[in-house]
Amino acid sequence: MSERYTKLFALPENQYASGAPVILAAGALLKDNQTGKVLAQLKFKSISAATITAIKVKIHTFDIEGNELESVDEFPYLDLNISRNTEFGQKTPIPLPNRVARSFSVECTKVIFAKGSIWNSSDELWEPLPQRVSIHSHFNKIWLAEQYRRDVG
Repeated sequence: MSERYTKLFALPENQYASGAPVILAAGALLKDNQTGKVLAQLKFKSISAATITAIKVKIHTFDIEGNELESVDEFPYLDLNISRNTEFGQKTPIPLPNRVARSFSVECTKVIFAKGSIWNSSDELWEPLPQRVSIHSHFNKIWLAEQYRRDVG
């Protein structure tokens, strides 16, 4: 028996926009092999000290040639109770309006917190965070890394 879903596209991991209270940890575009419908699946991670109760995202979809298709202007994740370092969203499929979508991009446009405050996106691009590098490779000299470790702890 064949798989129910086929992965068509995956976003770069750990996307972030300056000041955002969440990281887009992962995202995939999936085709339902039974219905032919295309959906997006996203995984977010909270990096906020405040509890998150809802977020809203915008999804831009593209065809195989990179032409932009109809977007999902606002998809809400509601009734959340997300604390710092908690991942969420990965079990929520987002139906896309066009079956020919073969890639996509995501913006988190709004985050609502338990105490009523709201973070709004500043229209910055969501880009992958740089890969971690060791202290030794960053300083490129062993004695600088050792000095940094002594000074910082």
